[in-house]
Amino acid sequence: MLRRIRSFLFLVMSAAFLAVFAVYAISEIGPEVVTVETFAKNGQAIPTRLWVVDAAGHAWLRASADSSEWLRRLEAQPRVIMHRVTGVGEFTAVPVRDDAAIDKVTMLMRSKYGLRDWILSWIRAEGHSVAIRLDPIPDSPV
Repeated sequence: MLRRIRSFLFLVMSAAFLAVFAVYAISEIGPEVVTVETFAKNGQAIPTRLWVVDAAGHAWLRASADSSEWLRRLEAQPRVIMHRVTGVGEFTAVPVRDDAAIDKVTMLMRSKYGLRDWILSWIRAEGHSVAIRLDPIPDSPV
């Protein structure tokens, strides 16, 4: 009996590990994954890997929940640095909570990332998503 319980627990733990790995793999594989540096209260840069889309002359990010740590940091300090294949830029991050902007960014993410976006949206509730517009900082030294 103890052997069956151990086998069952092993299977459950293995399935959980595979699920976590699958979510990570899905989020990292795609047309473009950028690194966005937000800043802690002490000024330390904290990198976060995110998907990005472009619309109306701006890069846009999406936080799947308004409680995301990286979103909290950029709301406290809106200056961010984005590392993209095309280069590095400094931006002012502007969270946009209006439904039209969120829907537009979600549509663009679905178009660019396809099934990956659908799967991650299914896993994470989209009800409180936040769109983030990145306004370039002119003459940035970055």
